[in-house]
Parts: sequence; structure tokens; C-alpha cells
Amino acid sequence: MAIHGRSHIFGVFHWLAVVALALALVGRYAASHQNRAVWAYIHPISMVLSYYVVVGGLINEIFGRVAFFRAMAIKSAAGAVHRANAPIVQTVQIWAIAATIVLIVYFLAKVARYRSAARA
Repeated sequence: MAIHGRSHIFGVFHWLAVVALALALVGRYAASHQNRAVWAYIHPISMVLSYYVVVGGLINEIFGRVAFFRAMAIKSAAGAVHRANAPIVQTVQIWAIAATIVLIVYFLAKVARYRSAARA
């Protein structure tokens, strides 16, 4: 079935799904190799980033497909070329990125604390 007159399009969101899958696979590999310090730190980073890619896509889909949120995006997008450039969408994405950074820092500190306690 063609969407907007184009069929068989593997677009940016499909590539982001591939990135999320790759990050989850790296995180799974890192989880099984946590006896080495680098993998212990790569595990939480890759898992949180894979989660962010999915959540970021969800945010865009909500503002693009749910009528209430789409209306909010259009209302806040005076002069924006696309709904994704709407200030409200950008603000929600920035909050999601900030939460992702906080989670990464939290889990890295937790890994560092665990590894230092294990050495002692």
C-alpha cells in the first residue's frame, strides 16, 4: 500500500529503528561481558540510548498522529515548515534528551560505585 504516493520507502524513522535494535544488541552483548570495565559502562549507555530512540520516535508519532497533540503542534508552529519543527515538539524532545542524559549519568555512577565496592 502506498503512503503519499510512494511505496517501499525505507526512511529515516526506519533507520532509527535499526539503530535502536543495534544499540539493544550491543547492550545485550555488553551485559554478558561486564567483567571488563569498558563493557560494564557500555551496557547502560547503549540500553538507555536505545530506549531514547524509541521514545523520541514515539514523541514524533504522537504529535503527528494524535489529533489533540497534532493540533497543539500546529498551533505552536507559527511559521514552522513542518510539525516536527514546532516549538512544543522540540521542547518535549529536549526534555526527553535531558532525561536520557540524567539516566546515563545515574547508571554510570551506579556502575562505578558497584565496581569500586567489588574491588574493595
